[in-house]
Amino acid sequence: MVGYQQPEVSAFDAYPREASECEDAQDGSLHATRLLSPMSVFDMDVIRDFLRGAVRLHVLHHAALGAVSGAWITEELRHHGHEISPGTLYPLLHNLEDQGLLVSKHRLEDGRVLRCYQATQAGKQVLAEARITLAELAGELLAGSPEQSKGRGRRDRAGR
Repeated sequence: MVGYQQPEVSAFDAYPREASECEDAQDGSLHATRLLSPMSVFDMDVIRDFLRGAVRLHVLHHAALGAVSGAWITEELRHHGHEISPGTLYPLLHNLEDQGLLVSKHRLEDGRVLRCYQATQAGKQVLAEARITLAELAGELLAGSPEQSKGRGRRDRAGR
């Protein structure tokens, strides 16, 4: 295309993007668009944030079932593909405790003192709310195309 210049790649783009020609629906003219090749930094942020939330819910889920130690949680998360270092896990546990969602107690096991975490009533309530939201989201995301999932939201069911 004559006169077309490749758009600059910003510092926020993880990978260069390719330009393609698209016909404008209104006037039939051609214009250049940038198509995302691999995932951008922003896409990775969305996935990373989602996984962080999933790990927090996973911890809360098991702590709601009974007292769990940090070592046990680390192993449980590893079974699900999450490699969490103690430097990441323990601040997460302490944060959940500071929020009133977990409570910890020390117990002696095999001659070692373990700090075990259990969900509080508030933690169980947050988990129950998260389950509803997660089930709704999973239903929409896994249903297929966006057109298939229209009108299935909580607001639509509530009549708002």
